[in-house]
Amino acid sequence: MPRVWIRVVVPPFANIARLVTDRPLSAAPSGPSLMDMVVLLASGADLAEGRAVGHAQRVALLSLALGDALQLSPRRKSTLLFAALLHDAGLIPLIGALAPRLPTGVSEKRWFAVQPRMALDPAAPAYEAFRTPAMPDACQSLFESHPKRATSLVEALLLSADVHEAIAATHERLDGSGFPHGLSGGQIPPESRIIALADALDASLGDINSAATRSQILEAFFDPEHATATTLFDPDVLAAARRLWAPQTGDQRGDTSLQAIYGPAPDKAFRQSVTAAQYPERFAPLSGRSLASIARALGALSDSLLPVYADDHSERAAELALAMARHLEIDDASCGALYIAGLLQNIGMWGVPGAILAKPQPLSEEQRLAMQDHARFTGDLLARAGGFGEIALWAGEHHERMNGSGYYQGKKGRDISVGGRILALADAYVAMTSPRPYREAFEPAEALALIQQGRVRLYDATLSGVLRQVVTSGRS
Repeated sequence: MPRVWIRVVVPPFANIARLVTDRPLSAAPSGPSLMDMVVLLASGADLAEGRAVGHAQRVALLSLALGDALQLSPRRKSTLLFAALLHDAGLIPLIGALAPRLPTGVSEKRWFAVQPRMALDPAAPAYEAFRTPAMPDACQSLFESHPKRATSLVEALLLSADVHEAIAATHERLDGSGFPHGLSGGQIPPESRIIALADALDASLGDINSAATRSQILEAFFDPEHATATTLFDPDVLAAARRLWAPQTGDQRGDTSLQAIYGPAPDKAFRQSVTAAQYPERFAPLSGRSLASIARALGALSDSLLPVYADDHSERAAELALAMARHLEIDDASCGALYIAGLLQNIGMWGVPGAILAKPQPLSEEQRLAMQDHARFTGDLLARAGGFGEIALWAGEHHERMNGSGYYQGKKGRDISVGGRILALADAYVAMTSPRPYREAFEPAEALALIQQGRVRLYDATLSGVLRQVVTSGRS
């Protein structure tokens, strides 16, 4: 059976172009800003890398403290901030590509997470499973390509070429042993040299809760006899870090900043250090056009991780949800927000193991539960980034069901928001009318019949009727 592509033709009054304008989708000052989108992607990269969310923000704060100590210009500090936040964003596209190449028992997230520590202590026995010949050369080559893979993401976020250039060189090293180009010394941009040290420092400190243990780690890291550090990192950057944070010699300002960065509220520390007063354009609400463009790019990135998904799964679901909302005469601002929620509903896939995402066969029960985590990751990522409001709620609810059998919170009935109920139907319909390796695509009539069967138990009965009306009146 050939692949069936069903597109909803939205009536003129519901044309997406009305919502995707040069004005913010909402008059609320807390609408998503460019900074919110950058933090969203940075946090997603943390998940993809197998780290607790917060790593990218800590690297950014460490980098900014070093930038201040080294008296970087405001322009360079802006480049430094965004490059530090997105320094590992290029890992997200690699999730699915690495999974089938890794040795049994090694996940791409474990592989990603050990890289900075292994660079500092390559001979440590704990990393034996991650060194060649245990690790295929193809895996290392893919990993070393990730700084360059951030290019399209940086462009989608409308950031400058300086930010991409800094990201591309964050894994280069002073002695030329880094990647992807083997740059050395002054060939490496100053911002990249700063981020390289900040990343390595956080790799050593990020999982440590004890201040005393952190002090011991810092003492070893800044030991003048630490041959690896002095070989890999810029001596001026290393000296600035030592002045700020080395035990006994660190100044009070540096000690205080480190305590805040590794305290119980790192998000608060980031928001206090990176403010709208410093970066007013980056904190201003995005226009509908810019927000939709960025959300489409992130949605497409999520879809690309699942071979069973069409490249435009999220966009089709978002368009269908929008058509349903306009049929209900929901206000323009809420329709626009629902469209964005549909585009971003699957960004939580960034935190799911690649072996599960890439599996063509039906999942085991354990794998199915791990896959279901994506809805929780989506809601958490959007809520943590800030500025998304109901978008975070709706996107996180797209797998909830009326009888409470859905996930991730097991909500039922009217406890599920209208936006969540609309997205649940749109997502289900698009999934049913798309082919899978283990089944052909359902015809539209078949999909609508299946949804009709579950209209009381699984889906909102009224909205199921709206879906039917929209699809049957607007099919191409």
